[in-house]
Amino acid sequence: MTHMLPAYAAAARGYRETLALSGRRELDQLNRLASAHTLVVAGNYDRAEDVLGALSVPYRSVRRSKRCAADLRRVRTIIVNCSTSGDEVDVESLRRFVAGGGTIVTTDWALFDVVEEAFPCFIEANGQRTADDVVSVELGDAGQRFLGDLVTPGDEPRWWLELSSHPIRILRKRDVDVLIQSREMGRRYGDDPIAVRFRHGGGWVYHLVSHLNLQRTKAASAREQASASGFLLAKGAKDAATACGDVRFGELAAAYLSVGLLARILTAAREG
Repeated sequence: MTHMLPAYAAAARGYRETLALSGRRELDQLNRLASAHTLVVAGNYDRAEDVLGALSVPYRSVRRSKRCAADLRRVRTIIVNCSTSGDEVDVESLRRFVAGGGTIVTTDWALFDVVEEAFPCFIEANGQRTADDVVSVELGDAGQRFLGDLVTPGDEPRWWLELSSHPIRILRKRDVDVLIQSREMGRRYGDDPIAVRFRHGGGWVYHLVSHLNLQRTKAASAREQASASGFLLAKGAKDAATACGDVRFGELAAAYLSVGLLARILTAAREG
């Protein structure tokens, strides 16, 4: 995760602290997650494992394989990292897993060999490839309901687009929820959804443009270059604010949205 690792650690501490202050059940659900509940399919680009580690969420990891040898009986969430590996994934097992009530999270290039193969006709690559870029993001209509407390006025979160990330086109607009969008990405690359979800059977499929572990951001304003302590204090996370070190406001804003998104997905999946 390069230089963003301290930002993710600070974001996870702050997120947990805000949950504790709010008294919401989400913190208890997060703490109850066992390694059997989350399965990560390794990739050679994204590393959701690093975000899970920052959140102190245990997990199991498997390699990409045409046959799924993992025991999925207690698994609630499968995360498929972005990869250019030639190894195929077990599309049939993933389709049955979601239909039976499971949750799948895919990032970037997993769009092709997981989402478009296992769950066709919901979303597709729009044919564009991004530059190594950072864009500002906003919550979509569904994101306001699912993630609304994660982004408050003044946060100014940004999202890293890896070189050759694939923007997505929504094919079934009534069936696909836009959680995070970027009007800036839409102007540059044709479509604006960053994180979407849709139902298949009894479960959910989430897909993200680029990665869960955002490897960099940019400081476009003096506020974003300031210490992250101000960001955490505004969230009420006083203890985390005192331990954020040299992390900048802009780095923390990006990491906090990514951390919170994954935590919300994991706890929603555990709740069923």
